[in-house]
Amino acid sequence: MIKQLQLGLLLLSVSITLSHSQHLLSDYTWKYRIIAYSLSSNEAANFAEQLVRLEAEIIERDVRFVALDQTVPSSKALHLGLSPSEKQRLYRSLKPKSTGTELILIGKDGGIKLRANQSELAPFFAIIDQMPMRRAEINRR
Repeated sequence: MIKQLQLGLLLLSVSITLSHSQHLLSDYTWKYRIIAYSLSSNEAANFAEQLVRLEAEIIERDVRFVALDQTVPSSKALHLGLSPSEKQRLYRSLKPKSTGTELILIGKDGGIKLRANQSELAPFFAIIDQMPMRRAEINRR
């Protein structure tokens, strides 16, 4: 009985967190896949280089980015125009690791699809390319 209650509270907590982050990103729902990120200092340069090198693939997949920390984005065009207070609220709702690198993929439906403790975008592209909505987009082109 106690384990069922704990599981129920955990599911409610996850649901509230998702609902809050979905609300913050509601202007982008069904328009973009979002990768929210927090980078360690030694990952920032590699991540910035990927944004430049993979820009066409990023745009093709309707991906936009949100820096959850003080990282300065190299390509503002690929980043959502959230205010500092919106970023702070999103950070609190997504609860990323307090230190190190973390990327969080949010689907067009607003749900969290993947969390990873690395800055390489290729695994995210692979996950995106397997999504039913993305496969339909590919077939339409």
